[in-house]
Amino acid sequence: MDLSTITVAQFKARFYRDFTFSNQNPDPEQPVPDNSDIIQDIDIENAFSDAGVLLNQALLGDDNTITNGYLYLSAHCLCLNIKASDAGVNSGGTGAFPVAGRSVGSVSETYQVPDAYKDDPILAQYAQTAYGQKYLAMVLPLLRGNMAFVLGGALPAR
Repeated sequence: MDLSTITVAQFKARFYRDFTFSNQNPDPEQPVPDNSDIIQDIDIENAFSDAGVLLNQALLGDDNTITNGYLYLSAHCLCLNIKASDAGVNSGGTGAFPVAGRSVGSVSETYQVPDAYKDDPILAQYAQTAYGQKYLAMVLPLLRGNMAFVLGGALPAR
């Protein structure tokens, strides 16, 4: 599938509840808030570029599944890009893995990333966002397959 056929408009339609897009303030009389969490089209295009390198279309099969996988992977890349840009030069080039636990006052929250993801250097990056986790849910069953042995030889039978 030609990934260039997937548009920014499709991304915005798929994730309309998840992100604040720059065009959600259509009234020119109203100021656009100075907020780094407002997603612009160029942010989505950059995420498309990042996701295009990571996506293995052969795993996903039909065009609809490829489109969904590409959009989830793009949303994952967008979240990581925005998180990195929020830290700016102070990011130190390091990515953070999900927090296993945190507390504020008397309220605490704990969760655990499965060891199979956490210990795998490739899969661990996808556990950092909900979109990466959805992408993992799509591709993990396809990464584990059945093996079959075929009886044969190296030379043709005579």
